[in-house]
Amino acid sequence: MNKTFSSRRLEVVSICPSVGELKERWPALFTEAQIIEEFRRITTVSLVETFMLKLDEYTPGLLQLMRAKGGAAGSKMRPLLDTLN
Repeated sequence: MNKTFSSRRLEVVSICPSVGELKERWPALFTEAQIIEEFRRITTVSLVETFMLKLDEYTPGLLQLMRAKGGAAGSKMRPLLDTLN
């Protein structure tokens, strides 16, 4: 996929194909490993590392939001959230 990056990039920018067309033309690009690599090729940033860092940053707020949830969803989440204290 490294060898075809420039032609894929040109195709995406100039033709603007749909996701379905991209998947038909470049099926390997839709595997987990290639999504991670394509992100790195485009941004020069590690997708997994960035995701984990941001997850650590946003987890307290997400937990607070989940604890404030009421109704059936809140009732189902409460036992799990209580174990995180």
